[in-house]
This record gives sequence, C-alpha cells and structure tokens, in this order.
Amino acid sequence: ATARLGSGTASSSTFLRGDNTFASAGGANTPAFQVLLGSAQSIPNSSFTKIQFNTESIDTDSAFDSSTNYRFTVPSGKGGNYLFSYGIQFLAFDAVRCLASLRKNGTEVHQSELNDHTSSDNATLSASIVLPLVATDYIELFVFQNSGSTNNIRGATTEAVTYLGGFKLI
Repeated sequence: ATARLGSGTASSSTFLRGDNTFASAGGANTPAFQVLLGSAQSIPNSSFTKIQFNTESIDTDSAFDSSTNYRFTVPSGKGGNYLFSYGIQFLAFDAVRCLASLRKNGTEVHQSELNDHTSSDNATLSASIVLPLVATDYIELFVFQNSGSTNNIRGATTEAVTYLGGFKLI
C-alpha cells in the first residue's frame, strides 16, 4: 500500500491539516500586555473602584492606556479570543467581602470574591478567563471592599502584586 501525505510541501515549519493540506505553523500571541499597580491605591468602603494600573511591563501593541483610562483596548484588526488574568492583593484589614470585577465595555463579565478577610494577614484574589473580543472592545478591572472604611490594595513596581495581563490566543 502507498501512504499519501496530502498536498503542499512538508517541512519543519508546516503541519498537516485535517483537510489533508500542509499549512504554516506558528503565529504570535499578540497583542499582549501586563500592567502593575505602581503604588498602593485607596479603595473606598462599599463601592466599586477602577484599579489605576500605571506601570506597564509588557505592551506589544501600545493597547493599554496606563495614564488616563487604565484599560486595554483591542486594536483594529486584532479581534479574537483573549486570555486575561489578574491578581489583587488586599492589605491587612477586616472586610466581610472583597470583590474583583472584570468588565468588558463597562459591563461585568467576570467576578471573583473573597469572603471574611481578616486583619491578621494580606490576601490575594486572582483569576483567569478567556473572552471573545472585537476591535475597540475594552477591558477594565474594578475592586470592592466593605471593611467600613477606606483601605488600600497593594502596589509594587518590581513584582506582580496587583496586576492585570492578557494576550490574544492563536
């Protein structure tokens, strides 16, 4: 019997697709970004507050606004599925609830919750989600705490303590 390997040219940079043709492998997971909260941010009691990510460690397409809107906007022609991850470190304080709210175009698409946070230690709330996005969609991260007074989330410029990151899946 004769083995048939499809049409096209086989090489180390191609793969055999399900339709029996060879295609180029690879691609880039861009746009990609990671931003940090440069210093502690005050979070008022019982209201959602946008995290002001002002330190960019990665921003391949200059798609994150780290000076005014503090959000990622999908560039023209870069729609697709994106993986986002975030972490928020709450400093030592008493709160019944600490929430993170990831929002797409101003509407919540994911919420994480930390209940019964005690003052004895810091706590980090983190999560990941895949979202389908089109050009001009934007992503923001908000935080909520109900300790009874204003409290801080932790920032740092040398480590990802409070962060938001994402990239397009290929």
